[in-house]
Amino acid sequence: VSQTATRMDRMLNKLRVISEVNQPSNYSSINFLQLVQSVMNEFTYRIHEHNVLVSIECNPNLDFNSYPDLIKTILRNLVDNALFFSSVEKDRPALVQVKADVRDNKVYMSIKDNGIGIENDLINKLWDMFFVGTTHSKGNGLGLYIVAKAVQALKGNITIETELDSHTTFTVTLPVNTRTTSSLITENHFLELAQN
Repeated sequence: VSQTATRMDRMLNKLRVISEVNQPSNYSSINFLQLVQSVMNEFTYRIHEHNVLVSIECNPNLDFNSYPDLIKTILRNLVDNALFFSSVEKDRPALVQVKADVRDNKVYMSIKDNGIGIENDLINKLWDMFFVGTTHSKGNGLGLYIVAKAVQALKGNITIETELDSHTTFTVTLPVNTRTTSSLITENHFLELAQN
């Protein structure tokens, strides 16, 4: 009962986030390293439990203007996935790498894990609400849906590079230093899926 209640609470929180994505607020300056460290702190127990090696590569002074709540939502869900799938296989050390850079008023963020990878015929379905791509997953199929909607709201795109039994990298590209956001209802051409 306790586990079911916890799962329902997590799902309700994610549904609440979905309702907030289309009305971003608190446009402000973001220090990427501080934001990533804040996200990682939320997963401290899991990182230690599974001995996940976390690597963060970015300039400590990497600052840009955007919507911190949406950026954090994207990072939180991608890091959550990466931590989980990097720990599925027990025959190798779990590794999660986060990288970021700002060029030409765009921030490029990548989150890589050395997990089980994604089958090519499942990639386009990952963004669907409630889609669960593997029996290993214990989630509710909302994490990547939320990521997709947040990226869309920020007029960005997301790519996937993956190899079975090796790794998966999600790369998010977002315009920065602009307050403009997209309507989630009218704009759907935001995903550029790269497969390997």
